[in-house]
Amino acid sequence: MAEADLPAPVAGEPEPAAVREQVTVERHEASFRSGPLPAPEDLAAYGQVSPDLVNRIVKASEDERAHRHRMDAQQSRRASMGLAAGFVVAVLFLVVSAWLINNGHDVAGAVLGSFDLVALTAVFVLGRRNGSP
Repeated sequence: MAEADLPAPVAGEPEPAAVREQVTVERHEASFRSGPLPAPEDLAAYGQVSPDLVNRIVKASEDERAHRHRMDAQQSRRASMGLAAGFVVAVLFLVVSAWLINNGHDVAGAVLGSFDLVALTAVFVLGRRNGSP
């Protein structure tokens, strides 16, 4: 602080000494990169370590992406097959229920048909609660 900034001394009190403050400023820098490949600067540094290292890193990233795409496609096929199988089972239960009712087994056909409809309703309601469409 400059002496002009100090308050005027009060009568009968000693004059305050100049106050010195030391301010230390620290700067911390961090970076974050998200993605399959390191930053270009890092890749260049890896290239200095070993010339083929950059190609190996890029190849590993491409292989990982291809694997992830295959797994996504496989999961999509499984989901479609599950939907188709569920549809076939539900229709089969309804057909058997109708056959039972038509052949004089009214109670058994009604119970089987009711269970089928309740199960289908539960799948859709619980599926929507869990975030599935």
